[in-house]
Amino acid sequence: CLIITDAFIFQNSIAGKRALIRQHGKLKWVFPYQIRETDETLAHEYADAEVLEKRRNQLPRPLSYYASPDRTVRRDSVMNDWQEILGINYAPIFADAYRMVDEAFSYDIQMSRRVLKQLWKTAYEICESHLPQIHELAGEIFQRLIVDRKYVKSNYTMPESAALLSALVCPDIKCDNLRDLPKVADFACGTGSLLNGVYKQIQRLYEQKTGNNSRRIHRAMMEQKLGGIDIYPHATHLTFMTMASAHADIPIGETRVLTAQCGQTADGTYATGSLELLDETVLFDIFEIEAEQVGGFDITPTKLNPSFPNDEMDIVIINPPFARSADQGRKTAFQSYHRSVEEKKRLQAEMAKKPTRVYDGNAGLGSAFIDVADRKLKVGGKLGYILPLKMLTGGSWKKIRQMLATEYHDVIVITLSGNDTAFSHDTSIGECMVAATKGVGENTGRARFVCLTERPDSLLAAQTLAGHIRGMKTTRRLEDTPHGGDDIFIGDTHVGVVLDAPIAEQEWVVSRVSSISILQTAYHLSQGILELPPLDRIPIPMTTIGEIGKVGYDNKTLIGKDIGIFDMQPYRTLQQDGYDALWKVAAAVQRSMVAKPDYKAKIRVSKERDALKILKRNSRTHFHINLGFAANSIIASWTEKPSIGVCSMPNVNLAEPKQEAAWTLWSNSTLGLLCYWMNASKQQPGRGRHGIGRVPFISTLDVRQLSDAQLKAAEDIFADLKEVRMLPYNECAHDAWRHILDARLLAEVLGITDKETHIAMQELREKLCAEPSIAGTKLKKNFCNLEKERKKFNLGGSKEADAKALQRERRTLETQGIYYPKL
Repeated sequence: CLIITDAFIFQNSIAGKRALIRQHGKLKWVFPYQIRETDETLAHEYADAEVLEKRRNQLPRPLSYYASPDRTVRRDSVMNDWQEILGINYAPIFADAYRMVDEAFSYDIQMSRRVLKQLWKTAYEICESHLPQIHELAGEIFQRLIVDRKYVKSNYTMPESAALLSALVCPDIKCDNLRDLPKVADFACGTGSLLNGVYKQIQRLYEQKTGNNSRRIHRAMMEQKLGGIDIYPHATHLTFMTMASAHADIPIGETRVLTAQCGQTADGTYATGSLELLDETVLFDIFEIEAEQVGGFDITPTKLNPSFPNDEMDIVIINPPFARSADQGRKTAFQSYHRSVEEKKRLQAEMAKKPTRVYDGNAGLGSAFIDVADRKLKVGGKLGYILPLKMLTGGSWKKIRQMLATEYHDVIVITLSGNDTAFSHDTSIGECMVAATKGVGENTGRARFVCLTERPDSLLAAQTLAGHIRGMKTTRRLEDTPHGGDDIFIGDTHVGVVLDAPIAEQEWVVSRVSSISILQTAYHLSQGILELPPLDRIPIPMTTIGEIGKVGYDNKTLIGKDIGIFDMQPYRTLQQDGYDALWKVAAAVQRSMVAKPDYKAKIRVSKERDALKILKRNSRTHFHINLGFAANSIIASWTEKPSIGVCSMPNVNLAEPKQEAAWTLWSNSTLGLLCYWMNASKQQPGRGRHGIGRVPFISTLDVRQLSDAQLKAAEDIFADLKEVRMLPYNECAHDAWRHILDARLLAEVLGITDKETHIAMQELREKLCAEPSIAGTKLKKNFCNLEKERKKFNLGGSKEADAKALQRERRTLETQGIYYPKL
């Protein structure tokens, strides 16, 4: 239905745009663009009246032709229109539509007639509404109809996002002649929104720079300069239609839009779509994977690899699918509604043979497409892509970050700081937009990080914003005193901030931030300095978690279906067989620093030796790697006895048991939250996630440098506070117990007692709670009610006892002269 509707819409675009000429003594219908100086005089000056009258209302007709009350939308009329068009051009648009209408009527003529009329009516209403970008509607509909969409994790790029990224990767063009026009490719083109976005930018720049109409370059761009690949024929259909509609009356020959094979081919081999471009050479031509080349006159077979040589493209722009290759209960690479498990595994095995540089199966196919893009891009070319936000922090994306940090310059990273986190349609996964120039330059190793308050709401806003980002001089850096970044204004409206930052492995942290100053504070804290302007800098011993302890094992190693060491059983009694384990996350009953084991881990048969390795890292201290800021109150949980940390709460085995109290206090304090939040992936509102491989690199207090007196003070504080129930982190600004924890940690362990610093800590808490990535989408009326939770889960204690304990803690701070904010 979508393709038939598209055909109606495109028919309306080219209706009436033909001329009747006399050539070699015969009448011939052509599009005006086909008339050359060598053609004879227009035939209407000589053709007899009878011929012209006979052809006056014939093909191709506008959709309004069918709107007359005395006409019906008949199959023969529609197919005659489309047959006439197919005789000239536009096979990708009309060939499938023609076949579908022809075959549909063989089943049920009456029903097909009603459906055809409804589709015509829909197309007619769209055309009458004068929508400037009809294909955008088609693109949004199309992505909902892809049966494999939930598997391939592919989403339609919103037009405003496409316009923003297109203007970033194509700020200017050379247009002295057709050869100077840039070559552009999208190797997962989908509905063509990104490819068409760049093409529109090129058209705009060409007309501005030359004063000529972009019609002059349309055919050359379509046939030689714009390349797109997808595994869905309907996607390449829409890509062609989208770009061809810029000048619908200009016929197009063979293009560089290809439909690539994915799955088992006719000769029994397995093809991986456009990822076949990762193969550098093919020994014998007979083994070369074929693709379908989309052209105006026909769809013809061609060889995939020679169609896109390495180091050729001036611009590669892409929003690739990002399904993972690892199977942990998630949708995996090459999984499909119609594909067998065996075929999926064969394709994954085929992918594993590809020579790659930055691809990582745990990152997913998105990283493989970046590998392809880098190979096809020439030095000096522009790379632009949209990927999940985890690309900035995830350990499996490390190779891509290293490539950008060492082999590219003019790197720009854009994220959205509000609750709307994506640049694609219909996804809740946060995304980042990256633009970079290939080759080493003056600013290689650094990037401009742009945090927008919201996604641009129009094409003009997106283009204007891109110009501001490209043109503005960035003066503020991550390493500067915490005073924030450079503000971006469109007119009088503040739309975001920019910060210049290094892009070494651990410093891609500027994402989804509203207040840049607290990120700068977090950065300085990771360097061992507590800096809260306008106060003096205070040194604090800092290191990383991996330096002070050994992190536990991932879920797959512990309880994986095939290679796991343990079977998990709910905790029933102390005498139950197995080892204590902390597995399930239950925020309402885990609001204090002490946690109770909830499962027993029983060693599987013949896994005893492997279990010994796991148990060597068993500990009482655990670290939460999938924190809901609006739900969870604790980052580091402590158990009375060593317990195996499973799933979201792996072990952190410290060198000395006497260091556990200090580390647990720090991790659950506001400063511990700051370190956690800075490095976390913020893909979803109100949630921060760390892969277990990233935990060793998270900044933390260096408990090894604390004196025995400091460690003893930490043990005393922990003994006093370990049972108190704290509010979730998004409410830490008005959490009395979190204030007590912060105040006592700073004063009694770190020796920071001045009133100004403690006042500044409250300001820091308020800023953190205001961050959209921490605040999430929870309404105030849904904030945590500790008393209701106490009654619901029968947690013991009473509101009165808590109040008395809190009053005692406040009096203790007062006697020590420590500032405590009034709430």
